[in-house]
Amino acid sequence: MSGHTPWAEIKKVRQTNEHLLRGHHVAASAATWLIALREGAGLSEAQLAERMGVSTDWVRETESNPDVRVASVATYVAAVGGELQFRCLLPGIMPFDLTEMPAEVPAPGRIAKAV
Repeated sequence: MSGHTPWAEIKKVRQTNEHLLRGHHVAASAATWLIALREGAGLSEAQLAERMGVSTDWVRETESNPDVRVASVATYVAAVGGELQFRCLLPGIMPFDLTEMPAEVPAPGRIAKAV
């Protein structure tokens, strides 16, 4: 035996991992709201593509991709006139604004607890 876990076993674990499934659900929702952002800004796919310097195919693929890169979403949001911000909500800990995280992340004991 090589010491590696067979792919079939990994898939079983991945399909029942609630955190992974929740992350995929959030990502799939993002694909839906990208179209709403573009349409809300009154832009066609072609107009947005021109602003971003990409093809309309890229815009179409990005809008339909449930696993889009953060850099792509940030560029997309900027092109429709917005600013992408990230917040991380952890149980019992004050929300983190990941948009303005310092270069040096505080040690876990120095993170503010929620009151």
